[in-house]
Amino acid sequence: PSAVVPFSPEQAKQHQQAWADYLGMPVEWRNSLGMEFVLIPPGEYLMGSSPEEQSRFLEEAKAVGDRWAVERIPTEGPAHPVKITRPFYLGKHEVTQTQWEGAMGHNPSSFRDPTGPVQNVSWHDARMYTERLNGVSALRGRYASTPLDVSGMTYTLPTEAQWEYACRAGTTTAFCFGDSEDTLGEYAWHAANSGQTTHAVGQLKPNAWALYDMHGNVWEWCADWDAADCYVRSPRIDPGGPPTGSTRIFRSGSWGHYSCAARSAFRRSLSPDFRYHSLGVRVALVFDRESGNGKHTQRR
Repeated sequence: PSAVVPFSPEQAKQHQQAWADYLGMPVEWRNSLGMEFVLIPPGEYLMGSSPEEQSRFLEEAKAVGDRWAVERIPTEGPAHPVKITRPFYLGKHEVTQTQWEGAMGHNPSSFRDPTGPVQNVSWHDARMYTERLNGVSALRGRYASTPLDVSGMTYTLPTEAQWEYACRAGTTTAFCFGDSEDTLGEYAWHAANSGQTTHAVGQLKPNAWALYDMHGNVWEWCADWDAADCYVRSPRIDPGGPPTGSTRIFRSGSWGHYSCAARSAFRRSLSPDFRYHSLGVRVALVFDRESGNGKHTQRR
């Protein structure tokens, strides 16, 4: 069955394993560039934040002078039910500089660290990266002794709905671990603990799906266009954002932003051409809807 939020970390792992068994695929695997992926099962959750959460963090943002957060927090509502009908794989980590250079041949990052997240990546750059991955036949994947043939699957950017569902990992709270900011530093590199720089991926605690740095380190581009009323008009089933727009969504907060921006529901958008030293990417691998892999692609 679908994973219906809320559920515990133990239940999250049970859902992952049950779907891996059903699909005949591993829960975790890595491709030949060393990119590790985690299986995210289909599920249902409430996307966005409550009026109470918005009010609380709006006051915090005003207190610290976080203008961007003050502008963006109202776009987190209304909270609305979403159903993700197909399983997908999501990068266990943000794309590292080594992984980026392996496919693109250059490293655009300001903070240089082979194991750190790539930065200065525009939305167009991120999409080009996924296209390069799709064009490399060697990326058939491996995890321990379990091979994974990715024919019938496509590397892409996650939709905003997929990203938030994966970030929450069964929770309804402000962060994947609860509502308190006191322990955020155990999960996220943000303004209070980053030293104003990025850090190697996977150094802090993961969420219940075993995804690292979903809060903080670098912002992560999503596939969606943004629009002022997109949450009002959003369909319940597999939303993919507005059909057109001028800015693209990114999520997760970063090393240079306050804790309110690292929340599961916080969302921002910029021109798809924009590059900055806190903008990076996390890649998804989705089952092609038209592929012949019957039970891999059917809705639940």
